[in-house]
Amino acid sequence: MKLISNYCEETRLSISFFIDRITPAALYFLPIGMMAAGADKLQLSRYSLFYSLFASFSALPLGFMTAVRYFSAGGNPLTFGSGLLVTGAASLAAVAGYVCYFAFAVYVEGLYEYQSLFFLFAAAIPITAVYYSVSAYNEGRRQVALNNFCAAAAVPLLLLVYFSVSGLLGWETAVAFAVAFLAVRCAMLGVIWSGRPPSAAADRKHAREIFDYGLYITALFFIQKFVVTVLLSFLKYSPAQVAAFQIITGYAMLLSLAANAVFTHAFIALAGQRAVEIGGILAVACLNGAVVLLIALGLPVLGMKAGWLDVLDRDVLTLLRGNMGPVLVYTALEALMMAGITLARGLGDKYRTQSAWCAGVVLYFLFDRRGIGIESCLYAFICGSVLSVAVALRQCQKRLGGMASKHGRIAG
Repeated sequence: MKLISNYCEETRLSISFFIDRITPAALYFLPIGMMAAGADKLQLSRYSLFYSLFASFSALPLGFMTAVRYFSAGGNPLTFGSGLLVTGAASLAAVAGYVCYFAFAVYVEGLYEYQSLFFLFAAAIPITAVYYSVSAYNEGRRQVALNNFCAAAAVPLLLLVYFSVSGLLGWETAVAFAVAFLAVRCAMLGVIWSGRPPSAAADRKHAREIFDYGLYITALFFIQKFVVTVLLSFLKYSPAQVAAFQIITGYAMLLSLAANAVFTHAFIALAGQRAVEIGGILAVACLNGAVVLLIALGLPVLGMKAGWLDVLDRDVLTLLRGNMGPVLVYTALEALMMAGITLARGLGDKYRTQSAWCAGVVLYFLFDRRGIGIESCLYAFICGSVLSVAVALRQCQKRLGGMASKHGRIAG
């Protein structure tokens, strides 16, 4: 009975973490899917580019969320305020970088007419960062009720604001979705802020610890997101490839978020040095992870066979059908990579697993001479994920072995 009780508790926590993590994916994937289904490929291309820029630069503050979660799991009462201090500084740097990129790259390419999209997503960077700082603090303490409430309300609110703005004001689709996205992020921050701890005291020394732990993670997280943005920019003259690329990476992101949610409690246990519990927690995480992986890999195949994806533009659907094999391999490896990264971070790794992904992608494009397209992007991601998974397995083997030896000596 205890085994069943533990399994139910671990699964409940994983579901709670997943609900919180699926929100950004849903807020991203729903507009992309609606625009792709409506064959509005020009609006889709515009929205995709600016959202991808937002995702790239918001990765700077969001990369520190692992550090906030890590120290919150350790029970440090100063983590909340210190985490906000680091997040705020990183948000300012992210907005500055976003502005510079727009001025020197996007503006030069003639996209200055889309300034409304630029300003809306720029405003969303600090709001999103502060929200996830509070959310990560709550997760580290395993108090996720407000996180789940915000996540559950996000998509209905996005649709409500979108249809209100597009219907009443007649704004174009991309701008209406961007306004809805910003409104949802503001509402989520207001709700989760109401449950903040009584004290928000910050300590400069502890803020430095959070910064040092999260610096490499943040830099590499930014590079990973920025690589995707750069690859997307190469595809922007083919709206069908942009749509297919966004759908594929969006689905892979959903699967990686599920993997992260399943293994987050293991991360918290490792960060809190709860060696006695980690065996059972890891066993449940691996079991749930295998179930999620099988379901997620079966859905695209079933969707093709059952005709669920026939609502998409014909050119987009042709690209998806023609690359189904690499898509399935890529999404599976993306989930395995995220599971490995999550465990390795809990064991103290700051850069090895993510660096391996970056190295794999760079190596692929150094030796590939076919030009950049959907297929080459998929194979580059596969190459990076394979290297990252291999490094993560090595890190977990080495560090878990050391933890087991240390615990055995203490018990003896």
